[in-house]
Amino acid sequence: MASLQDQLLKAGLADQKKAKAIRNEKHKQRKQQPKGAVQVNETEMRARQAREEKAEHDRQLNLKRQQEAEKKAIKAQIRQLVDTNRLDRSRGETSYQSFTKKRSRNCMWTTSWPTSSPEAGSPLCSSMISMR
Repeated sequence: MASLQDQLLKAGLADQKKAKAIRNEKHKQRKQQPKGAVQVNETEMRARQAREEKAEHDRQLNLKRQQEAEKKAIKAQIRQLVDTNRLDRSRGETSYQSFTKKRSRNCMWTTSWPTSSPEAGSPLCSSMISMR
């Protein structure tokens, strides 16, 4: 297969003097490089750089996905804790709400508890008060 230089010479786009000058210049460049040095191709450098950038982008994306998965796992654990420790209030508990000034008090007690006023200081009401 003929080289590009030969093809240009046959087509008449380049002359013999220019071709010889270019050949000599390339030969000088090769001679000046140390023997162990590898000539670095620009396209290989670009390809390597593109691979490194893609790898970094993939690492960042993977890290983001891992963080989202951890958040999702934590939310699932919290939901599981709440569900397992949820109190069943359908077994005879009665709700009492009292409104004083700008506060609302919500007290829960079982039906077996004496029917005294929740504000009278019963221990169940004082421990179950939630301010809203």
